[in-house]
Formats: sequence, C-alpha cells, structure tokens
Amino acid sequence: MKQNRWIVLIIIFLFFILTLGFNSFLTISSFRKNNLSNYFSLAETIGKRIKSDIETGLIFGKELTTFYGLKKILYKYLSKDLFISNIYVCDKNFHLIKYINEINKNELELIKKDKCYEYTSKKIIFNNYYLLIFPIYKNNYIKGYLILKLSKWLNKISESIFYSQIRIILILSIFSFIILVLFLNNIFKRKVLGKVENKVNIGIFLIIISTQIIYAFISTYQYQNKLSTTIEKKLLFIHETLSSDFQFLLNKGVSLSHVSGIYTYLNNILKVNKEVGSIIIDNNKQSIFCVNRDLKNNGILKKISFLNFKFSKPLFKNGKKIGNIVLISNPSFILEQIIDVYLDAITLLILCFIFLGELNHIFIPILWDRLNKFKDVKSFNINIQRFFRVAAFLFFFAYDMPLSFIPIYMENFPAINSLFPKDIWLSLPITLEMLFATLTTLVGGFIIDRYGWKKVFYIGTIFSSSGLFLAALYANLLVYLFSRSLAGAGLGLILISLQSFIVNVLDKERSSGIANMFAGVLAGSLCGNVVGAMLAERSSFKIVFYVASCLILLSILYLFFIFKNFKNKETNVSLVQQYTLFNNWKKYFFDLKTIGLILFIAIPITITLVGVLYYITPLYLKKIGMSQGNIGRVLMIYGLCIIYLGPIFSSLIDKMKNKFFIVILSGLISACSLLPLIVFKGVGGVISSVILVGVANACASACLIVFFLEITSNIKVTEQQKVSFFRTLERTGQIIGSFIFANLIVWFGFYRGLEYLFIFLLLCIVFYLIFCLYRKKVFYYE
Repeated sequence: MKQNRWIVLIIIFLFFILTLGFNSFLTISSFRKNNLSNYFSLAETIGKRIKSDIETGLIFGKELTTFYGLKKILYKYLSKDLFISNIYVCDKNFHLIKYINEINKNELELIKKDKCYEYTSKKIIFNNYYLLIFPIYKNNYIKGYLILKLSKWLNKISESIFYSQIRIILILSIFSFIILVLFLNNIFKRKVLGKVENKVNIGIFLIIISTQIIYAFISTYQYQNKLSTTIEKKLLFIHETLSSDFQFLLNKGVSLSHVSGIYTYLNNILKVNKEVGSIIIDNNKQSIFCVNRDLKNNGILKKISFLNFKFSKPLFKNGKKIGNIVLISNPSFILEQIIDVYLDAITLLILCFIFLGELNHIFIPILWDRLNKFKDVKSFNINIQRFFRVAAFLFFFAYDMPLSFIPIYMENFPAINSLFPKDIWLSLPITLEMLFATLTTLVGGFIIDRYGWKKVFYIGTIFSSSGLFLAALYANLLVYLFSRSLAGAGLGLILISLQSFIVNVLDKERSSGIANMFAGVLAGSLCGNVVGAMLAERSSFKIVFYVASCLILLSILYLFFIFKNFKNKETNVSLVQQYTLFNNWKKYFFDLKTIGLILFIAIPITITLVGVLYYITPLYLKKIGMSQGNIGRVLMIYGLCIIYLGPIFSSLIDKMKNKFFIVILSGLISACSLLPLIVFKGVGGVISSVILVGVANACASACLIVFFLEITSNIKVTEQQKVSFFRTLERTGQIIGSFIFANLIVWFGFYRGLEYLFIFLLLCIVFYLIFCLYRKKVFYYE
C-alpha cells in the first residue's frame, strides 16, 4: 500500500504540473504578445509624429537629402523613451541619409526584400530587434523611409513578465500541493476506497481548478497595471507633442485665435488616438478651443481612478503665461482594453479547464487502477470511452496546431503569384486536405474489414505525422500541397477507425462512446489551435510543424500500451467477400428509410452547422464591429456544447430503446437555430443561434450514426462500411453548406433568405416523417 501511495502522489503531481504548466504557457504567451502590442502602438505614434515633422519640412521646399535639422528632429524623439534604440532615414532606394547610432547594413537589405512597407507602416524582425518602417511622402510620391529600431529592452520586459509569472506559479504550486498531499493522506487512511471515488475525484479537481483561477486572477491584475502604465505613457507623449506644437506658434508671435484649422487638427488627434477623450486649450479663465468625444456613461466612468488620466501644461507668450493645454483620457476606451484583458484571461481559463478535463481522463483511471481494480463490465465500458476520448484528444491536439496558419504558410512560396489568382492558391491546402479526408473516410471501412481498426489507426497517424513533417522539411509548393493531402488522408483514416472500433465493442453504449470521441476531437482541436498559434509567434511556422509531427505520435504510443493485450472483433473479410458485401448496397441504397435519414436529417443538420457557424456568424459579427477575438469566443460556445453536453445527451440516448424521436428532435433544434437570427438582431441572436446549433449537434453527432446502424441492421454489410458510407454522405452537407447560405442571402437578402431556408429545413423533417409513416418498419428494430 505504501508503494501505491507514492505512485499515486507522483501521478497527481504530474497531473497538477501539466495543467498549471499549460495555463502558465498560455497566460505568459498572451501577456507577452499584448505587452509588445502596446509598446508597438506607442512606437507607431512616435514614428507617425516624426514622419509628420519630416513631411512638413518637405512641403515647405526642403529636400530629404539636404534636410537641415533632420538629425535634431531624430535626437528629439529618441530621448522620449528607452525602447527606441535607433532612428534613421533613407531615400527611396534605401541609401542612408541620417541616423543616430551605427546601423547594421544587413538591416536595409532585409527591408528591401519586403514589399509591404510601400503603402503603410510595417513591422519586421531582425536578430531579435523590431524594425518599424514608415514611408515618407511628398505630393503623393514616396521620397524615402523612416525606420525606428526598437531595442532589446522590449525583450527584457518580456523576460520580467516571465520571471514574475514563474514566481507566482512556484508559490501557488507549493501551497496547492501541500493541500493535495494532506487531502490524499486523509483518503489513504480509509480501508475501503471505492465508496469515496467520486468525492476524491471532485476534491482533486476542485483543488487544481482553484489554483488555476487564483493564478489567472493574480496574473491578469498584474497585467492590468502594466497596461495602464503604457496607456499613460502614450497619452503623456501626445500631450507633450501638442504642447510643443502650440508653444512653437506662440514663440513665433502668432496668436492662436488667428490660426485656422485648429479644430480640424485637434479632431484628427482624437480620431487617430482612441485613448484621448478630450483636448482643451484655455486662456486661464475659459476654454478657447475644446474637442470632446461623444461618450456614454462618462459620468460613472470618471469616478474610477485607474481609467482617468489628466495632463495639463501652461502656454507662454513673451514670457507670460497666457493659458493651458489640457488632455483628458478616454475612460470608455481604457475600460474596453481592460475588459478585453479579462476576456482573454477567461478564454484561456476555459481552455485550461478543457485541457484539465481531458488529462483527467488519462490520470484518474490510472490512479484508481492503482487503488482499486475495477473488473465489472460497466467500468470497462466507461474506461473504453475514456481511452478513446484521450486518443482523439492527443491526435487532434497535435494535428490542429498549425490550423491557424495553414493558408498563410502558402504565402512563402513564390509560385502562388502565377498561373492562378492568389485566393485560389491559398484555398488549395485545406481543399486538398478535406478531399483526401473524404476519400479515406469512404474507403476506410473496407480497409478496416480487411486489416482491423488498430492497423488503420497506426497508418492514419503515420500519414498525418509524415504530412506535418514534410510541410516543414521542404519549402516547396508542390511538396506542401502533397503534405496537406497526406495529412488529410491520415485524418480520414483516424476518424473512421475510432468510430468503427466503438460501434464494434460497445453494444449498448455506442452513442456515449461516439459522443465522448467527438468531445475529445473538439477539445484537442481547441487547445491545439491556441497552443500552435502562440508557439508560432514565439518561434516559426516550421517549428510548429515539427513539434506537431512528433506530438501526434503520442496517440500511437498511448493506444499501443492501453490496447496491447486487447482483442477486438476484427472481421478480416476477404476481398471477394468485400465485393459481395459492396454489391448489397445497390439493393438498399435507395430504400426510403436509409436514404431519407441522410437526405432529410443528416445533411440538413450539417448544412446548418457550417452555414451558421463558419459563414453567418463571423461575417455578421464582423459587420456589426465585433473584434476578431470576441468572434472566436462566440464560436468557442459550439465546441463547449459538444465537449460537455454531447456525453450527457448520449448517455441518456443510450438508455432509450427507440431513438427515432431524438433524431427528429435534433433536426428540429437545428432548423430552429435560424430563428434567433431572424427574430432577434445583434449579438444576442447570434449567440442564441450558435448555442442551438451546438445543442443540435451534441444530440445528432452520436445519435444519427447509431440510429442508422439500427435501421440498416438487415443489410448484409459490415458496420465499418456502414459508418464509412454514412460519414461520407453526411460530409456533403459540410461541402455545400456555406455555398447554400451565401446564395440564399445574395438572391433573397439576409432575413428573407434565412426564412426560406428555415421553411426548407422544416419541410425536410416533414418529408422524413412521411417516409417513416410509409415504411413503419423504421419505428421498430429487428
């Protein structure tokens, strides 16, 4: 028993470290990115100011190559903040004109290769330095470039964030692990452990979750203070710039009341800098010039100290104070920035809970296997579901790591500028990936009949791993397209092998098994996508491909050790038998009870899923001004429904003898997901629609395939082939979903198009009911 105690402690310690490490990685990466973005915003403000000063000189007849006082301007802004280490100006051919400190000639060569700087400011990285490039114009023609070099001091800021987070993690880890040890020590004193299994699981879960929440709150509060400091610096720079401009006019003897265009100038400042709420110029008694934003609830926000900054500086003429220039912050914008920080923290926390939940399926069975050996059938079925959920999670965590930049990676290849339009080239990787996934889904059932699910799973994993590895190994367009095709082929084999095993092994709990598998798929995809995107920002796309290629092999190792002694129902059907079985489909393929389920229930549900989730939601929310981050959070709701509601619904469905009514209910909920978009306008309608789509697919993902297997039980075709045919035909809805939504909206308008589609979906359900009444056999299973 003592040996088991140490093993249990080691298991819990690994569980704890992995979950907290995942949280800290996401948090540190997110805060580092946001912190750099804040400093880039400040540097961009400074760069635009320098550019404006230079362009003003050019308007008054100065030439860039003979600009007297240019170096003085550069020195003036170099001293504004430590993070700008060098400023230099070059002509349009990148011949150096003026600079503050010595520069590396390779920097200019690197900038020459980049073409995006010709129209707007551009940020590139060179030897851990950040270079900001601004084109300098005269009469709408580029005369040269201003380049700001941001120092390695920014990297030191990132390091300070990292070390401060590590200190927090270490302190929390020590206290939390002590609590865990005391909790487990109390459990070890019990003679019978099986009766308190759920209490122990909940206790461990609550301790780890509490640690995650406390860490998220402390780290987010720290970053909020850093954000306020950065905004204050930017406002201070804008205020000093304004003060120097007006003081320059006064020193020249110009009266501000006689200067035209001051309101236009001040309004432009407000337009460009959202942090600024109002600018006031007074004469010591009353305001002369005043520009304000139209702010709602400004009176309430003014009472919150950390949202409000006020800067005032006197103006002098002939040595006499004649007034003040006052700049007041925009509390609404600062509050939005802080809310975004907390929304990011909540999003990361949700991802951490998902990751924690999936690790729970790995470590908890092992933990109780050491303490109590479960040998009853129910526990066996639960463990099978857990094991396959973990296998799906491990595979899709690695597989979807490059998901956020698959089309972007294509831009590295020069061939995309020829033969076809660029948009067509960028769509090819995903198109080929889905095409080969569909093909292998179709033939996967026949291969499993011949060689068994385990070999097909191993082959699919190796295909996907090889595809990811090739994408990084060779920087070639054709190789990259081949690599995505190979990865897609592996994806189809993995999905069909997992589902085939579940329907073979679990007789009474098939719905639960498939729902748990898809929950693992969605959980792995959500977590892997975020981790891959953050890893790409810190390293490169190739590194992400290499890491994903290696991690994906963990699913093979996991299944090998879990199922090394497991004997499943492999049919080993011969090629002649497969051909005979395939011919049996000809007799039943157009049977109303089978084809009706696919045409009138399964395909409409997938059409609605793709149309609402991946077409309407992003476009509609973008149109009403929602940020990309918030759009991603809305889409995450669907994943949460599949991950958490799917297994709950499927366990209830497994207890039902007749699943026909659940099938109809899934179709109705899917059709009704369009109603919130039609009836309600705005974000609430979209969120309600996404929730309904998630609920419908949580019911349908497992129920439809199980129901299909039951109503086709008299067809002499193996279940592997049935799963392949059903999933292949169902996928056609995913292919045409966005196309149908787009055309309906173009032809009939947004609301009328959705109304027609809603009516069509209801008619599909009615037609299926008519078919079922015509063929009453569908209600009863032989």
